Amino acid sequence: MALAGCSTNEAVHYRTIKPLPLACPPSQQCQMPKFQLKNNGDLVIALDKALTTIEFCQIELKSWAECVEGYNRNLKGKPTLNGE
Repeated sequence: MALAGCSTNEAVHYRTIKPLPLACPPSQQCQMPKFQLKNNGDLVIALDKALTTIEFCQIELKSWAECVEGYNRNLKGKPTLNGE
């Protein structure tokens, strides 16, 4: 039983919207290495590795942010689920 005010003879067509995949590189280099410091030589090596890791992290985060910003720029002008 259908309500008279809610029923229609028109066919309803739904459009499937497929999400666009975000193809930015995954983060792998941005992990601080573990150290076992026993002498000053170990401390120097640990400092060098830590500074190198920080540089990798900065480059990786910058490239990932640029990838996401580019993705978002490409989405502008394309219809979204709520039509905005």
